[in-house]
Amino acid sequence: MFDKHAIVNYIEDRHLKDGGYFFARVEPSSGLDTYLAVKTLKLLGQKPKYTDSIIKFWQNEERDGNVDDLTGIYFASQTYKELGYPLDHFQKYKDLLLTICQSNSLYAKKTISLKGEKFGLSDSGIVSVYVDMVEGEAKSVYYLLKLLDDLKIDFDSKPFVAYIHSLLNDDGGFGSIKGSESATTYYCLEIQKICRQQFIKQRLVTEYLIEQLHLANYLEEYHWSILGLHLLGKHVPERERVLDFISACYRGNGGFSRSQFIGISSVEYTYQAISTLKVLRAI
Repeated sequence: MFDKHAIVNYIEDRHLKDGGYFFARVEPSSGLDTYLAVKTLKLLGQKPKYTDSIIKFWQNEERDGNVDDLTGIYFASQTYKELGYPLDHFQKYKDLLLTICQSNSLYAKKTISLKGEKFGLSDSGIVSVYVDMVEGEAKSVYYLLKLLDDLKIDFDSKPFVAYIHSLLNDDGGFGSIKGSESATTYYCLEIQKICRQQFIKQRLVTEYLIEQLHLANYLEEYHWSILGLHLLGKHVPERERVLDFISACYRGNGGFSRSQFIGISSVEYTYQAISTLKVLRAI
């Protein structure tokens, strides 16, 4: 159904002279795309062709001050991890991570405000802002917790557990910006797993994710719902319908787009497709 060789070529064609990856194939490379490119290749059982240049990319990013926040440290360290490199290099960020741990703003419920912005009904800007806010609601907390766990830094799990409890809604999903979201639910499940907590209201959360899967219209919605069900150890219903949708998102250049009808392929959507297909054991 999917040409694995073509997908690998798609990813490697996005490697740039500065050592990283970017779906648009223009420098500078994207930290997110670099991390996801390496992760996608690993899921496909392939090693990147340019490992040394990828490490050099992150070294240059550090030198230029682009790995001095939570997101930068996460993308860089996870790239090293996916490549099989030790993470000792990132121990120097221990004090920063512990400081972030104590920040009340990290656990504050997020809101979205477009006050003062002027968007037309067809303007994609409002969609971009909204998607970034919703998908990122629990993401930063997850990034922090994952780094603490990977770097074996002692931490108090209570604030993390209290945070996810605060996001749980009556429908079984997690989220506060406009209610439950599958992405936030996925990250909250990951947080519970790292904290070695029993999943909260597992039956209700399962029902919520299955409902979101039925309602999904875009690749990321399938992705978060299915990966969430996988974390819960649950069967993914309507497997063939999901595979048909992902197949329709497959593009002739070897990448995947967000929708079967519109959209160009990207490294991020290709990662979402491949990670979902791995869960479904379809690639």
